[in-house]
Amino acid sequence: MIGQRLADGVARQEDMELVGVADVAPTLAVQALKERGMPYRCSPPPPTPPAHLEGAGIPVSAHSPT
Repeated sequence: MIGQRLADGVARQEDMELVGVADVAPTLAVQALKERGMPYRCSPPPPTPPAHLEGAGIPVSAHSPT
């Protein structure tokens, strides 16, 4: 939840740019972002396979290097 609030705060700043969020699993916060239309690019941090998110229908913008 803290990460989502920070992402929303940064996204509202005119002098900052949020380039994406990362999570290792389709947590409630990531599911909430999906319901909002995934306003941020999302990717799993290494070594998490993207299938953890993609299997839950979370759009993944970048794949972690393997």
